[in-house]
Amino acid sequence: MHFFKEFDEITKIPRPSHHEECIADYLLNWAKAHDLSALKDDFNNVIITKPASIGYENFAPIALQAHTDMVCEKAEGIDHDFFNDPITYFVDDDIVSTHGRTTLGADDGLGMAMILAILSDDTLCHPKLEALFTTAEEEDFRGVENLDATPLTAKHLINIDHCDDTSILCASAGGITFTATHPYTLKSDLTLKPLHITLSGLMGGHSGEDIGNGRGNANILLCRLLQRLLPFGVQLNYLCGGTFRLAIPRSASCTLLIPPEQYDTVCREIDAFKAVIQNEYVQFPTVTIDYEGCDCDGTYVDETTLREFIHYGLTIPNGVFEMSATFKNIVDTSSNFGEVYMQDHAIVTVVDIRSNYDSKLTRLTDMLSILATQFGLDYTIWGRYTPWKYQAHSPLRDLMYAVYSELSGQPPRIEAVHAGLECGFLSDKGFTDIISIGANAENFHSPAEHFSLTSADYVYRALVKVLNDAKFTS
Repeated sequence: MHFFKEFDEITKIPRPSHHEECIADYLLNWAKAHDLSALKDDFNNVIITKPASIGYENFAPIALQAHTDMVCEKAEGIDHDFFNDPITYFVDDDIVSTHGRTTLGADDGLGMAMILAILSDDTLCHPKLEALFTTAEEEDFRGVENLDATPLTAKHLINIDHCDDTSILCASAGGITFTATHPYTLKSDLTLKPLHITLSGLMGGHSGEDIGNGRGNANILLCRLLQRLLPFGVQLNYLCGGTFRLAIPRSASCTLLIPPEQYDTVCREIDAFKAVIQNEYVQFPTVTIDYEGCDCDGTYVDETTLREFIHYGLTIPNGVFEMSATFKNIVDTSSNFGEVYMQDHAIVTVVDIRSNYDSKLTRLTDMLSILATQFGLDYTIWGRYTPWKYQAHSPLRDLMYAVYSELSGQPPRIEAVHAGLECGFLSDKGFTDIISIGANAENFHSPAEHFSLTSADYVYRALVKVLNDAKFTS
């Protein structure tokens, strides 16, 4: 598995979103070592070009594309610096994972590795190849959005950022981010008794692909707990939930100040709510709420802001909003209450919205805007990325369908995905025939991320055969 050698090298290179300098330089040096032409732009996008094999010079070029950044999530208690430390992974029979420590970076390091393996193999037959490595896909698509596609001549493009070897993607969701701020007045009372609360143990996952899997949202659950505790005069000193808007929050925590005479009652209420969520999420035996006394400066958020934040958090649209009418069992529109934190004397809430239609993105954005306005909140709408629309005519899709069918003996499914891919941007930049493929992988955007080596080898062999058979004249 030549591609796995490339993957191993990629895991050694830090590459958080917006910090892809090291991986971009690695790709340039890699291309130089393999006598291939390459260029890097101001956004650290990299293009590597390989000439056509003998006999393939007159066939249409093919672009291969993957993104270089990765989501940086780690399990509680794990000491890992994503800006400096390599990813530690393990191979257990067929499965590659980090044993639940950190995200693996197979999204999309595995796609990068396959492309590099193909570029380095001079025994393969193929048309001219244009390898495109883009940045900030996991954050705001800044790389592909600002890509100057002028150096690229291909119209056919294979995106390698999917996670299922039994299907070919031909459409994906667009998205947008909604951030609201709840300014507060800081008050103080040293007679109140502090208590630190941590809600944890949920599975989390990808805010698009896993949004319909009933995994729970720690931010929503914490708001439910705070609503339950409000009648006992609790005040809020500290609040933090979720670490990345595109990941379903696995944990959330807060520090409350409690009237001494209500302290024991509040603890009993927390235990009662813990039993409630453990019953609701019995499939996740690790879900729990822990609490303990702590030191505190005695400051807290004013009562009105706390109440309004809780009510806003409980009324935010979260989860599946609508299923697709075009693709069976695919979410069409959703939202994820991904982050909440305190900054500059304000509580900040971040919601990620996805849909296959720009008009439905606007609809959910309007809902959140109206809701925020009713609560008197400031808000910003940012990070919009375009949906990738289904195209009836696709020579690449037809060829990949035939190759998958031949290699596996089973025809693949033609599907859309409720996740943001760069294909919508690439379609707008002149690529007229796009598909997305990938190996079997699960739990992207969480420390439980893993992929199958057997599946990756199968997808790689299919990709090699498609390039061998891609004798398009236009």
